[in-house]
Amino acid sequence: MISGNHSDLASLLSRSSRLSDVRSETYSAENELLSGRVENVASLGASSASRVQRINLDLVRADADQQSLSLMMADLSQTDVTLAHVAAQTGALSSDFLSTGFDAASVDRRAERAEQVLKSVTDLMKQPGMLSAARIVEPDALLAKVSEAMQGSSDPAAALSSYFERGGGFDTDFPLGQAPSEPMLSNGQIPSQKFDLNSDEIRTALAGYTAFALADDSQAQALSELGSKLLLDAQDGITSLRTQLGSRLGRVEDLQTATATRETALNIEKNALDGVDPYEAATRLQAYQDKMDMVLVMTRRMSDLSLAKYL
Repeated sequence: MISGNHSDLASLLSRSSRLSDVRSETYSAENELLSGRVENVASLGASSASRVQRINLDLVRADADQQSLSLMMADLSQTDVTLAHVAAQTGALSSDFLSTGFDAASVDRRAERAEQVLKSVTDLMKQPGMLSAARIVEPDALLAKVSEAMQGSSDPAAALSSYFERGGGFDTDFPLGQAPSEPMLSNGQIPSQKFDLNSDEIRTALAGYTAFALADDSQAQALSELGSKLLLDAQDGITSLRTQLGSRLGRVEDLQTATATRETALNIEKNALDGVDPYEAATRLQAYQDKMDMVLVMTRRMSDLSLAKYL
């Protein structure tokens, strides 16, 4: 009987000793979390909060960059669609001219098609995009101005060509708007150079469409031949413009991907910082210590009872 009591007492005393050690370690850990060290909770909390603020600022900047890139992508994509249409119609007009004659039906058909393409190009030029200054050109007004310039001229085709030369009637009647500021991201990076819709290639194409649109019975051959020559000259230039445009589209797409990747990384880091709450950890540790204290008190009481029974 005494041997059994002795064994119980030894077990309880050993358990009490282990619980005391655990309690001591828990108390030390709690003190380390709550106070007394440079790496304590307050310091960690302030550091985390500061980092989260910086992350939030970076996310705002990244979101603004994505919006700018999206607008730029839409601007470039719309330009690409229009240039593709212009390239197709330019080729079609040239082929039509080479395969048909100067009969009234052919001349009228080419004139109608030329006016449609002219409208597409001038509509695009009216829009003050992110990459090109606007030039307000109404097709009917343009045709009227060119007709006026050709009146009384012994060489209407030459008069039309002169109208579209730099500094000529086209620039006077339809002045170029203010150039947009260079698009720039929050880090100062320029995602794409300006895309000039008022380039020589576009100007030459406009002159060609105008020549076909104004060809009539009296000037059918001269203006149609001029229109064909101008469009052939413009064709390679438009293809070159589309190549440049494709390169810029690819550049913007790469920047969109890089910005999205950066946003993902920032959100992961932010979620990780938000998910670790040192104060909550300290509170849980305090609750664990309270449970340990209760167990220790009960163990001591049982030890006291066993010792009294042993004695």
